[in-house]
Amino acid sequence: ELFVPSLEVISDKLKLSPDVAGATFMAAGGSAPEFFTSLVSAFAPEPSGVGISAIVGSAIFNVLFVIAACGVAAPGTLQLTGYPLGRDSVFYLIDLVCLMVFFGFVTPGQVDLWEAAVLFLLYIVYCIFMAYSSTVEEKLARRGDEHRFQKLDKNRNNQLSSDEIGADADFLEAMKEADTNHDGKLSKNEVKVYLKSL
Repeated sequence: ELFVPSLEVISDKLKLSPDVAGATFMAAGGSAPEFFTSLVSAFAPEPSGVGISAIVGSAIFNVLFVIAACGVAAPGTLQLTGYPLGRDSVFYLIDLVCLMVFFGFVTPGQVDLWEAAVLFLLYIVYCIFMAYSSTVEEKLARRGDEHRFQKLDKNRNNQLSSDEIGADADFLEAMKEADTNHDGKLSKNEVKVYLKSL
């Protein structure tokens, strides 16, 4: 009841971006039960597989059930972008492959100190990447918008006419606001300025 709100206050005081706060303090708050379950099972007189089962099982629960429950409970349609899902899925896949290789092949049935260090280092890399995640997302979005523009620009004059834009509903809607010189065409610069304003 008080743990997660306390983490939110700490994140605000440290001026962490939502991505970094989510990857560090909020993740720690949500995963604290699995962490302590794993810790207890690791130091038990006879270590059990409960720890790894709790960690992997809770991750699957979070990915499937929690996201589905949020979608059902939301008052309207959730507006999501593909970037955070793709970003986190790539890191999650890399971590799971490393865990599978370590636990299944390199040292079957156990995780050695160096393997744990590699997994911890991957988490540090993820946190560092999260600090620059919004910049990466903006660059990818710009590249995607550039590609869309080039695809629509059939006559390669760096301008989109209403006929060319007709194939893209988003640009057609943007035509009203983005066409600052009112010539009935969108230049590459007008599109860039418009997209930055969104």
